[in-house]
Amino acid sequence: MKAAVAADENEIEIEEREVPEPREDEVLIKVKASSVCHSDKYAVEGLNPKAEFLRIPATKSRES
Repeated sequence: MKAAVAADENEIEIEEREVPEPREDEVLIKVKASSVCHSDKYAVEGLNPKAEFLRIPATKSRES
């Protein structure tokens, strides 16, 4: 699968990753499209003080 990874504050790279195996209480879905939320962009750039959870490199998003 492909993953958009915030490699540093100014760069997002597309990487190939292994498809994870879902746990017993999870499902695996096929995502056909995704986007980057503006708040994620601000977090990567260090402009969102509430986004202390984000550590570079990061693959977090909720826009799928």
